[in-house]
Formats: sequence, structure tokens, C-alpha cells
Amino acid sequence: MPWTLRHLRGACDMSFCILRTKKLKGIGAVASSGRHTFREDVTPNADPARTPKNRIVGANSSASLLGALRSLLPEKRRKDAVLAIEYLITASPEFFQDEHGANATRSEFFNAGLRFLRLRHGEKNIISAALHLDEKTPHLVVYAVPLNADGKLCAKDFLGGRAKLTQLQSDFHDVVGKSFGLHRGVRGSRASHQDIKKFYSNMQDQPQLQPLSTLDKVAGIFRFKTKASKQREEQEIQMVAHAHANSRQAMLQVKAEQTWLSEKVAAERDRSDRLENRIAEEQSTAFKLAQELRSSKALADAQRQQAIALYKQNQQLRTVNVQSDNSTNKELQHVDPKSKSGLAR
Repeated sequence: MPWTLRHLRGACDMSFCILRTKKLKGIGAVASSGRHTFREDVTPNADPARTPKNRIVGANSSASLLGALRSLLPEKRRKDAVLAIEYLITASPEFFQDEHGANATRSEFFNAGLRFLRLRHGEKNIISAALHLDEKTPHLVVYAVPLNADGKLCAKDFLGGRAKLTQLQSDFHDVVGKSFGLHRGVRGSRASHQDIKKFYSNMQDQPQLQPLSTLDKVAGIFRFKTKASKQREEQEIQMVAHAHANSRQAMLQVKAEQTWLSEKVAAERDRSDRLENRIAEEQSTAFKLAQELRSSKALADAQRQQAIALYKQNQQLRTVNVQSDNSTNKELQHVDPKSKSGLAR
């Protein structure tokens, strides 16, 4: 097959399709993510003048997102269940900068990504999709409720294990990315899967490469460097330097987080020690109260027994008195008549 400009462009262009995921546990996590997505919180890396260009399908505020979520959540679910999955769909910045980045092609790419997730989760379980055009690299944020065929929350059915995540990336490339000339990430790579929040930051801070024209790419194949090619090389060198700077900054941030975590652990230990001392004091007080209660109960039982004994003794005395009175009455009723007459005299 003869080489064409399309083949030459494909040989030089290494743009990738990108799909990132994040598990959202708890209503608070969903609300926090929604406030960023719908620009209810301040978003420094977004251009307010371009925010009206964003496009939203479904829930368009954090409140409506929570309402749509609650309407689908089953009544019975685990406390630690994943309530929603946040997907981020985008591509390498170059994809949006050269002739591939025309509005029609961009819309087709994001529409294809949304169709892919709707087929995967079911259309009713996709509660919102927001296309961000106010940041450097366009991207689509989609919220899906991970309900399986049985109507139960089960994120493992969609994101469980490395094998399923790998298959997810392959399916996304085969169904969506390949038709737009995008490449898949390195299969089986051990690189850690970036959190969406960190991916946002890296995507916005990374210097953008200027696109090469078709003639520049053709010249590059024949090892001839044009002015644009030389500028591209300088930009790549800057990107490497930027990556090193980010790496150092990340290490410093990790150390700072470790220090903060150590301080928090120490504070929690101190708090735990205070709670243990308080519990020990309360246990000692409870033990003393229990002893006093037992003593009071023993005294009350002794008094009760004494009262019962006195009652029985009183009953016996009453019985004896009644018998004595009855005996006296009988004696009076059987007095000798002669004795009566004698007494009468």
C-alpha cells in the first residue's frame, strides 16, 4: 500500500486516548466532586470567560447530582459501598491542537466516549456528563451509579482488579480511540493509576507542544529539521525539565504529607491515651458504685428478712392472743348455776 499523508501523520503522531476512573464513597465525596465539576467551587485552572462554553447532559449541579444519585440507590447497601464512579475521558493535548481538534471531531470523540459508558453501565445509571472546555485540555466528566444486573451496588463488577481495569482500557481504545487514530497506553504497564484529581493538575500544568504541520512531519521522516521541528525539540526539552521539577515537587509534597501524617498520628495517640485514662477513671468509679450498690442491696435484704421475721412473730402473737381470748369466753359460758345463785346472794 503506497504511503499517503495520512500514513505519514499517523507514523509521527503518538496521541493517546485517556480514560481515568475514581471511586466515590459517601454522599460527601460525590457532593465535593460535583461542586468542582459544575464550577460551584473556585477552579483556578479554569477560564471563567470560557466556562459558559461547557456542556452538560443530565444533572447540572451538585444538588441535582445528589438527587439523581439518591433516586437510584437501593435501600439496602453496605456502609462502605461505592456510590458512584467518576470517569474522565480525554486525549493527548496534541489531539485537540492539530487538524484532528476540529469542533466536529472533538464532539464525535466525546459523544463516542459517552456512548461507550452508557452501554457499559446502562443509560439510566449515567446520571450526569459534563464537557469541560474552559481548561487547557478539553475533557469529559461522567458520573455512573455502579448498579449490576441484580440492581445491587457493586463497583467490583466494573473496576475490580487489574485484569478488569486493563480490559476497560483495551475496550475503550478498541471502541472509541482507534476510530480517531488514537493509541492505547502501554499494555501491562506497572505505572500507578493516577487519581483523577492529580491527573487534572498534571494535565493543566504540563507545557503544551506546538503541533507540527504535515510538511514538518514528512521532513522529519527524511531526517531534515525544519524551524518548527527545532522549536518542537526545545519544547520537548522543556517538558522533560518540567517533569523533573514536578517529580521533585511531588517528593517534597510527599515528605510534607508524611510530616503532617506523623504529627496527626502523634496527636491521635495523645488523644487515645487521654481517652484510655478517662475510661480507666470511669471504670474505677463504676466499680466503686457497683460495690456500694451491692452493699446497699445486702443491707436492704437483711432489713427485709428482719421485717419478715418481725411480721411472722407478730402474727404468732396475734394468734396466741386470739386463742387465749376464745378460751376465756368458753370458761365464762360454762359457770355452775349454783355458783351463780351464791354470787347473786
